[in-house]
Amino acid sequence: MYKENYNLKGKRAFITGGGRRIGLCSADALAEAGANIVISGRWSLRVV
Repeated sequence: MYKENYNLKGKRAFITGGGRRIGLCSADALAEAGANIVISGRWSLRVV
């Protein structure tokens, strides 16, 4: 439902703390909306 309102195709997002909780959920939502994302985190195994 929110996808119709939030079209982020062609936009970029840099997510800090993307390996856990809120950062991970934010990265997932932005990617679903069409954004190209870069995820940064302290633990590379969780971010991959």
